[in-house]
Amino acid sequence: MISQEQIFKWIQEKDWWAIIEFLQKERPDRYSDPVLEMALNTFTSEFFASIDEIRKEEYRQGLLEDMYLMNSSNMFLLTKEEFETLILEMIKNLSLKDAYEYAKELPENSFCTTIVQKFENGETLKYEQDLITLSRFNINWKFLFNQWFNLINTYSNNLTYLSKPTFFKVCQRELSLFPSEESITKDRESKGKDMKRADLYFDILNELELEERFRIFKIFLKRIENHEVMEIGKMYEILGIGKPMINDETEQY
Repeated sequence: MISQEQIFKWIQEKDWWAIIEFLQKERPDRYSDPVLEMALNTFTSEFFASIDEIRKEEYRQGLLEDMYLMNSSNMFLLTKEEFETLILEMIKNLSLKDAYEYAKELPENSFCTTIVQKFENGETLKYEQDLITLSRFNINWKFLFNQWFNLINTYSNNLTYLSKPTFFKVCQRELSLFPSEESITKDRESKGKDMKRADLYFDILNELELEERFRIFKIFLKRIENHEVMEIGKMYEILGIGKPMINDETEQY
């Protein structure tokens, strides 16, 4: 049996194949020993955190598929959260047709639901790149929202500050049957929900279907990209949609 020290050495070296081969050969009980459990928990955490650093697509996808097969055969069981991360990472660079089978594994995930519905309805995404972008958006949604809100929450900066009336104006213009600010306010007050802008904006956007949420969020990013080129550029880079370009004709709200 390989020692826990060796597992940690492989983790440090990011030698994921060595760990996967060990798991396939030894089939260790993940929870049989506290030290082993810590080592394997560290492995899964570091593995998923660094998977995007792997540039060779065949190698990356092969690692993910091996993890999927080990979980499916009870060789190495992932936690619910780890399995969801695995499926989302696998889907990210697949075609809609290939992503469909994996997406069915997560019926409660909004991104996977979008893939299943589109495939079963005979639809296709506009471009293959859209699938990758939506996946990245879904995985990084909370982080992206927080980064964006920091930029639009400075009242002294009139160029980026996003007031409630402006937020509602954009949503009502872009979304059919979007309720008024008054009706949303009454509904939230009746449910004891906070009316702070951060909570309000997040809840409203989070309740939208994934593709609508992404479309609206891009509009809000576009609104300030001329004034926060560096920060918006970082978010565009995460989404894989290119960096913003200075454009004096950006529509103002």
